[in-house]
Amino acid sequence: MLDKLLACACCGELTKSICSKEVRITETWRRTLKAKLVWLDHIPVFLRDQYDISVILGKKYMSLAKVPLEHRGVVVDSRRTLVLRLCIECIRSLRSNTTKKPPWKAIANGFAFGHLPKEFDDLSYAEERMATISPLSFSLLAVWGRYGGVLNSHMVARLSSTGCAI
Repeated sequence: MLDKLLACACCGELTKSICSKEVRITETWRRTLKAKLVWLDHIPVFLRDQYDISVILGKKYMSLAKVPLEHRGVVVDSRRTLVLRLCIECIRSLRSNTTKKPPWKAIANGFAFGHLPKEFDDLSYAEERMATISPLSFSLLAVWGRYGGVLNSHMVARLSSTGCAI
């Protein structure tokens, strides 16, 4: 199932293809990304480099240097032009003219943890959960009433406070 999920270039969230859109990078998009996706000052350089497309894909893509993007959401098409895969929430926020802020869950907001070393590529779900710093469990409940009323609720539980197992 995970191979059918696609990563958003802005926030790194895995989404189904129907919940994301591919955007060809034009000059307008380039300006928007450079204006809205700006790193917070406290993010260390080694972490910034893990999300810098010019470092990952090469100097040809210097036009997006220092723009925090998840490389799994960046596609280079047959014409060697960049295409970004963005989730609906990020694309809506980036297109909005009402705010200059990045989308709330964007990597630029400090939601960057870096990537695991290649040795961890084949971890099972259980091994990954054991190695996380603070595993979370998220449940969503929606109850539909008789006359079209909806009761929405959610719960986030921190499963362990012991820290990393490795």
